[in-house]
Amino acid sequence: MAPSAKSSCVIMGGRHRLQNLLWTAALPADQIGQRIALTIRLERAQFCPLSKAGSPMSMTLSKVTALDAASLRTDLPEFRVGDTVAVHYKIVEGDKLRVQVFKGVVLKRHRSGVHSTFTVRKVSFNVGVERIFMQHSPRIEKIEVVSRGVVRKARLFYLRNLSGKAARVRDEKDR
Repeated sequence: MAPSAKSSCVIMGGRHRLQNLLWTAALPADQIGQRIALTIRLERAQFCPLSKAGSPMSMTLSKVTALDAASLRTDLPEFRVGDTVAVHYKIVEGDKLRVQVFKGVVLKRHRSGVHSTFTVRKVSFNVGVERIFMQHSPRIEKIEVVSRGVVRKARLFYLRNLSGKAARVRDEKDR
């Protein structure tokens, strides 16, 4: 049975080379829309796209990417792990809106486009407090970089076990 004009093809990979081309052909309507798969052995593998305009999945991804690009914030400063930052965060209490400043050391950053986050740690009344902020959130009013830290790690989780002067991060000005 020859494949129909509307059939799609998928390249099946072998261990060292492409071995088979799998044709999924639509049967006539009298056979209740069943589908069969014909495996045709080829001398040379040929690629056949699903459509010239691209698959529906790629069009959906481009729309999602366009929406994400519109939500990215460009007004935030560049900061790295180890920097001391002051995050001005909007908090809603009842019907009031106020801005709270959370000042601490950036422990880690998770870079993932619109879903990027960063974790800030501070010690308040001898209790360590960590907070995870969404970087592109509209609730963040601004981020101030108080000082630049010099660290050689991407995650500063070891600071959780330290206290007092041992928990300090070396400043860029002290170099």
